[in-house]
Amino acid sequence: MSPDDLTSALENGLRALDPAGAGPSAPADEYAPEAVEIGRRLPEATCVGEVQELIHHVMVSSFSPVNVGGASQYRELAETLWNR
Repeated sequence: MSPDDLTSALENGLRALDPAGAGPSAPADEYAPEAVEIGRRLPEATCVGEVQELIHHVMVSSFSPVNVGGASQYRELAETLWNR
């Protein structure tokens, strides 16, 4: 998967989850900075659990921990990325 494809997949996955509660009227690139950061750090992950924690960590760093929920809600996206 190319870096652009990875970023696009991350953006789509985050937009579907909408952890910041931006809603359907949010700009298409609402989660672009987070997708880029996750994509940049993804090669450091050694298992799907680390991918899940990475996604959660980046989201907590960007938004309120209350809004983004627990790490468990990122499991499906993490599995998709890990199995790419």
